[in-house]
Amino acid sequence: MIQQGMPLFVRIFSFPLLFLLTTLSIKVAATSISTASISAEAHSKKCQLNYGWTEWKPLQYLDKRGKIIGLQIDLVEAIAESLNCDINFIKGRWNDNLEKIRTGEVDFTANATPSEKRKQFAHFSNPYRQDSFAVFVRMEDVEKYNAGTINALKLIDFKLGLAKQYLYGEEVEAWQSDNQYNYLLTYSAVAEDNFSKLIKGEIDGFLEDPFVISYKLRSKDLTKKVVPLPIRTTGREVCFIFSKKTVSKNFVSQFNRALTKIKNNPKYQSIWLDSSFNK
Repeated sequence: MIQQGMPLFVRIFSFPLLFLLTTLSIKVAATSISTASISAEAHSKKCQLNYGWTEWKPLQYLDKRGKIIGLQIDLVEAIAESLNCDINFIKGRWNDNLEKIRTGEVDFTANATPSEKRKQFAHFSNPYRQDSFAVFVRMEDVEKYNAGTINALKLIDFKLGLAKQYLYGEEVEAWQSDNQYNYLLTYSAVAEDNFSKLIKGEIDGFLEDPFVISYKLRSKDLTKKVVPLPIRTTGREVCFIFSKKTVSKNFVSQFNRALTKIKNNPKYQSIWLDSSFNK
């Protein structure tokens, strides 16, 4: 039995994988954070962090009572607790959260892949997982698209749906840079929009995290309509991203030390680092 007196970072990794989505309390901070408040004094003085989040089951979402829960929220809460910080959760689309990181309206968010453009306005934590994507198509088209690779799909004029601002890894980036075939790529502001595009026949398929999409398919009752092809592509390492306007490098270093301690937990490794987790 899990005892309430145990530290949060121990409790959250003590459940079996599919039952790890525990309810968490939200600690609301009314004011924006300053660089000084999350510097070396973080452990001695309570700090406040604005965390931008997008609903992405089972990583982060609202339960029936309107409380934010999920695997990723567990991780964020555990690190924040070890740093003596309160979290103010600010919901928004991924693109909006990224812009707020740039302006300083949001202090940090998750699911970010480092790029030279983003490094101009943001710091990055050490990686905590690696992206993995699968190609999903309509059930009736599975036999039609047996190409075997992302590049092979491109060569048969496959119309692929992507999400704006997502970084999908080298194979997809090569397609995006190919002026002969990149007209086949369509972009949605929100990844979920690709579901309706696929059903309507506007695209032939889309890329999505196979672990995350299993929840979406069940919630939309699409398990018999949308299925994965045996085509996977490995994305880049995923980090937390911090606004340079509000967060110091020193605090990111403290954050990384807390993350490293949690990453040494076997349950964390089975969830975030085991390649079979995304299969």
